[in-house]
Amino acid sequence: MLNRRGVALVDLLVALAIFGILGALVVRTIVTSVRWTEATVLGTERDGQLAAARESGELLLPAFSPVGGDAIRLSDTAAVWWATVAAAPVCAVGSVAALAAGTRSDGVRLGGTTSSPQPGDLLQVFDDGPTAPPGDDSWTRHVVQSARLVRGGCGSSALLDPVNDAAFAAWELDVVPPLQPVQLGSPARLLRPTRIALYRSAGEWSVGVSELGPGGAWSIIQPVAGPLDPPGSGLRMDWLDSALTPGATFPVAVRLRAAAPTRAAVRSFAGAAVRHDSIERLLVFRNRR
Repeated sequence: MLNRRGVALVDLLVALAIFGILGALVVRTIVTSVRWTEATVLGTERDGQLAAARESGELLLPAFSPVGGDAIRLSDTAAVWWATVAAAPVCAVGSVAALAAGTRSDGVRLGGTTSSPQPGDLLQVFDDGPTAPPGDDSWTRHVVQSARLVRGGCGSSALLDPVNDAAFAAWELDVVPPLQPVQLGSPARLLRPTRIALYRSAGEWSVGVSELGPGGAWSIIQPVAGPLDPPGSGLRMDWLDSALTPGATFPVAVRLRAAAPTRAAVRSFAGAAVRHDSIERLLVFRNRR
């Protein structure tokens, strides 16, 4: 006869214990992998927000000249300045100033805008003065009272073909004080108060940008980077003189610092207190003119 033996209870318990240990190891490995992936994703997100803060500063801040009068108000967490929203040549001077605003029939583009002119904008026109040397060159300043886009607004300007460009568009601007005669084709730019600042929304600190509207009210701030640390470290701008000393009245450079906290999921994985990553950049303003 065959000798049939059953599975002993001890063997069954040993097998269950082994499977339990292996299962626990697999689960722990999966949990660790998920947390590591989440930590990596959040770390990448944080680095991306710091990069956005750096890039917004690099794009916006060097574009104005505090020495040239572009700065309106500067602090360690905010800057308000006259930002360029349009640039174009002067194509006609009369009772109003006319700025070219389009592409000629030969494909050459005259002027460009990021936003349509509005009352309260500042018009700057380059005047090269009566003599050839640059010592008498200057930018005249005029406040825009009204603006309208007019077909044929450049009239019979030498900048355009009288037939093919007859319907060329131009911005006609009523300005105070009135624009004095300047050479046609002189560079002109429109400036508007713009603000970059650290602000708080939904319990988190971010960097945002806004513009001053025609009624004197700021537009809704648009976030460009965040979440960041609170004031003091989240965004700090040190306004520097030529010796790189902070606190300059007419700075020639700004030291930009931004810091972001480590997210909760990363802290949970690391089992440690909040850590911070940061960036720092030294940005030099454009020339005084």
